[in-house]
Amino acid sequence: MTAQGKKPAVVALALAAIAAVIAVAVLNRGNQNDQGSDTSGDEPLVVGFENAPRSSDPRLIGFDANSQYLEELRFLPLFSFGPDGSLRPLVAESVEAKSDLEFVVKLRTGLKFSNGDSITPHDVVATYKHMAYPEGGFPPSPRKGAFARLKSVVKSGPSQVTFKLREPDAAFPTNLVIGVLPEKAMAEAPEEINGKGYESGPYVLVDRTDSQWIVARNDSFNGTSLGIPKPQIRRVKFQIIKDATTRYAALVRGDIDILQNGLDSDKLVSVQAANEFNLLSQTRMSVDYLGFNTTRKPFNNPLVRRAIAHGINRDEILKFTLQGFATKASGMFPDEFPWKKPREALEHDPEKAKSLLDEAGFTQKGSAPRLSFNIKVTTSKTRIALAKAIAAQLKEIGIAVEVESLEFGVFMDQLKEGAVPTWLASWTGFKDPDHLHFVFHSEMAPPNGANRGRYSNPKLDELLTLGKSETDPEKRKQHYSAAQDILAEELPYVYLWHSKNVAVVKKNVKGFKLYSDGRYSSLPNVTRE
Repeated sequence: MTAQGKKPAVVALALAAIAAVIAVAVLNRGNQNDQGSDTSGDEPLVVGFENAPRSSDPRLIGFDANSQYLEELRFLPLFSFGPDGSLRPLVAESVEAKSDLEFVVKLRTGLKFSNGDSITPHDVVATYKHMAYPEGGFPPSPRKGAFARLKSVVKSGPSQVTFKLREPDAAFPTNLVIGVLPEKAMAEAPEEINGKGYESGPYVLVDRTDSQWIVARNDSFNGTSLGIPKPQIRRVKFQIIKDATTRYAALVRGDIDILQNGLDSDKLVSVQAANEFNLLSQTRMSVDYLGFNTTRKPFNNPLVRRAIAHGINRDEILKFTLQGFATKASGMFPDEFPWKKPREALEHDPEKAKSLLDEAGFTQKGSAPRLSFNIKVTTSKTRIALAKAIAAQLKEIGIAVEVESLEFGVFMDQLKEGAVPTWLASWTGFKDPDHLHFVFHSEMAPPNGANRGRYSNPKLDELLTLGKSETDPEKRKQHYSAAQDILAEELPYVYLWHSKNVAVVKKNVKGFKLYSDGRYSSLPNVTRE
């Protein structure tokens, strides 16, 4: 959403097709609520999750996908995203760019929290003020960096809110995806908002344990104007099964109705061959990568990073480990992303890799490795298998690699603290090229953003700042194209592959639809035959 030059421009956001809302939070352990009581005798719809969301509070939800996927199921945001990743209004009816520094958002009327209170401009103002300027010692939001240029947010009409910026930010409307909370909720302590009638989405959270989160239909939900029905199935259980083998067994046993991106590739092949489930697949806005803490030796040397890139045979891994459920990456963005600058992916070239290591001073001395390091991953069996495959390939160029697996929460905490020299992970759900600013600008190191590798390049910072500020689409694309050139040369990440979005769905479950970022917005439409 952009304004052309300095002239005021109306940014029309057409309401996208039917789909639900998503990304959720979770309730305090054991909290109960009589919403969606299962008087019909319906069994809950069971959705398999590999990891539990890390937060149930929109003020504290960060970058783990499951927290964001579930946030919106409970808390309607101003905007969400459609199946193809396009921006679609929810609590907002429209947005108008009065200038490069001012956005006026018109709000829908008639939307309510589950306690019966209407969603008002005061609630929107309070939510975004808190994101930018938390008060009373409240921990800063992990998403605070998205609002670094926000100067003020005020009620500017009976159903209208105005956001004013310090500097232009062409991506600003795509950040208005925080679940709106009532103004009075801002006085609540962290994670203490649950069970108090603050939900406005199609579901309310009724139970949370280490192994499951259960949401129930919000009987007060009035989403007709949004194209979102009341959920057809009263309850949804998000079953957390961390072990991949156990998750597969639960699916085959019939304990899981929907499992999205939760099976190893060999198990997906087995499921596909058995023909007992529907297998949905499409391009996913995601990338798997090998990341480096560029402040640490030897990863502060671009020659070493490039040598590692040439030492990885991605074609082999795609064929034998991922079994065709991914495509080779040449950058952060897949080919379908409109801001992607086309380029050839780096090829596997062991001899070139050895030459680069020699140039960097890591020569071969007898049978001793040129260098050694650990790759940290989560406990996902697929992640571990991929890291071990990479380790075996790098051994061929004289690099000794150990794979260290960590529980998901520990892994994320260590990444934020800068305690991980090398790691294997993924990004998913990017909607705007400003994602590059969030991940690579030097000012975006945690807690301000997600520059977990502490990468710093003044020229890149300049281009990313220009791209963030530029409202002319063609000029903006030029800045991001140049930024992608630098990243391809410097390789703070080695981009590996773009995984496909794959959901395994019981044949009697109808209406589930894939979204390009993996969200669960279609759940209210799901029925069971």
